[in-house]
Amino acid sequence: MDQKIAPLILPVKEAAARDANVRAVVNRLHSGECVPVSPCDSMFTPWSKEEKADLHSALQRIFPEKFRA
Repeated sequence: MDQKIAPLILPVKEAAARDANVRAVVNRLHSGECVPVSPCDSMFTPWSKEEKADLHSALQRIFPEKFRA
């Protein structure tokens, strides 16, 4: 008889209090040392000329000294 064990689901705060590895990750996230990221399906799709122009235009408005026309 193979018995299944249900996973223990804890709030992050409680998991960090119980486990030093979780606490270390939480501290790194809190300090900004690392940021959570997730790939999306379209991240490998080539950009169209129009999308590249839109990005360049937006960056030019935000960083005019770095993105000149």
